[in-house]
Amino acid sequence: MFRFRSVILRTLLTFILIIGAHSQHVYQKGTFVSFPAGKHVNHSYYSTWNIYFAVEDGVIVYNHHKGDWLDPITASNGLSQYPVLRVWQNAGTQDVWMVTPDFVFVYDELADWMSKIPLPADPKFSGTYEIGISHAYVIVSASSQESVGKYSTLFSKTAGTFENWGANTDLDIDWEAVEWIHSVSDGLMDIYESLPVQKVRDGSFDSEGKLHLDGHPRNSLGVVSSLTGERDAGESFLSTYGMGIFHQDIHGGEFTSLPYGLLSPDVMALDIYEEKLVIGGRAGLTYMDSTTFEYDEAIRDIAWDYSFISDIDVRAEELLIAAKGGVFRQSQTQGSWERVLTKKDLTSDRIYSVAIGQGGNIMVATERNAYLYHESGSILQTLFPTGLNWPVFDINYKAGRFYLSTYYGLYIYDEASLQFNSKVNSSGEILPISEDAASDPIYESVIVGDMLWASTHRGLLKVNLLSKAGGFHLSPNTPFKPRGLAAAGKSIWIGTDIGLYSFNSKSSSWRHYTVNDGLISSFITDLIMKDGYIWAGTNLGLTRIKWKNLY
Repeated sequence: MFRFRSVILRTLLTFILIIGAHSQHVYQKGTFVSFPAGKHVNHSYYSTWNIYFAVEDGVIVYNHHKGDWLDPITASNGLSQYPVLRVWQNAGTQDVWMVTPDFVFVYDELADWMSKIPLPADPKFSGTYEIGISHAYVIVSASSQESVGKYSTLFSKTAGTFENWGANTDLDIDWEAVEWIHSVSDGLMDIYESLPVQKVRDGSFDSEGKLHLDGHPRNSLGVVSSLTGERDAGESFLSTYGMGIFHQDIHGGEFTSLPYGLLSPDVMALDIYEEKLVIGGRAGLTYMDSTTFEYDEAIRDIAWDYSFISDIDVRAEELLIAAKGGVFRQSQTQGSWERVLTKKDLTSDRIYSVAIGQGGNIMVATERNAYLYHESGSILQTLFPTGLNWPVFDINYKAGRFYLSTYYGLYIYDEASLQFNSKVNSSGEILPISEDAASDPIYESVIVGDMLWASTHRGLLKVNLLSKAGGFHLSPNTPFKPRGLAAAGKSIWIGTDIGLYSFNSKSSSWRHYTVNDGLISSFITDLIMKDGYIWAGTNLGLTRIKWKNLY
């Protein structure tokens, strides 16, 4: 009877939340799935089937029975504030409770619905949060050096609603009966205290229990944030601030890395290499294959400094990246990186784009010019006049031609003749080549069949490369700030700093998607198509979009 009433109450609450929610679009579950960074873990909870890890940009979920990662809980599920500081799962109702600086979020895993409840906006309720469970309540306690004693907020464990808050001494709670979800599980305290002598594959703990991984600088240490698991199941899971998650077979086993999520949340470039999604960011590269993640951390090779990866290009088996230390190519024989060009070689501070051509040609775009380089070691030429800064935002290569999107229009460079053969303006008109420096910014291009599409500050241009006929489609929001361009079905997808736009080429109609639809952030940095999904890189992580489900 109690369970029946609980279901009715939950249904009523869900109905009220649906009516009251504003600007929230509901799509089929799995339409938007986001992947946060998984290196910085604040807290963890070992439940009946899953382990929940509270990370900076959401909660990542591991099925410890099957040994599989599940879809994480992020902004795509309605989690609208970060970081997640504490996490707990109610195995009976299958609700996941998440504590952020200002809210408690309750995620119904069955209904795929998120509720948000504000925490008390009172100076007394501040500081370090703890989460505890009683028979009737989920309790969030706060304590700070400025306050005498603890203050707690009570939430109904079954209805997921706010009930009361105040000083612990004033609340009608049997505090001795409260089960606190500590960072270190009570049954694993002996392992935590013995961390200095515990074994780690490809690493070690120091005398204070801090983690060091082989290949990292000696002063690079990871502080342990939580240790959870179950002794009867024979496993423990150790989380760190900055070095990710590690799994241990308690019966004499060593800790081994359990990688998940991005190396860093800021996605700066995307491409596909050996059927894996390659994500470039501030800290290096993440290789993603379904739910398997591998990392190439720039910190492991400080001499080259391939951090802050601004672009990636792949041609056949060759992988090229633009980074803080220059342009790098991955050695096919040794699997290591070799530097092709430095920024000093290019007399530039920023590298925007790289593109691999045929016969050893590489083209590089910077804030000053574009450069054609040959793998023999010679820079063949600077492509635009050197007396004027000529920003080149993107280079796209296809069938013997480089398509250069610049501040002064789009230029088509023929690889065989080593010269420009045409120019396209932002209205989609093909013009003769000139050194006219009239501002006409074009940001990125994509070729679909015989049609060239490119993003501009006003919208989207198109040119039929055979008939030379062109046109222009004005965006619904101007000025347009495009970042990323991809084609899927009859639509062209454009990333911007205010969300993702799609343009249907058949109906000439625009659609706009933001965090309210399921993006982890509305600040898009790059786009790519893979496995029937659009992958949107953002400043806060990566979102996978099943575009056929959108309307």
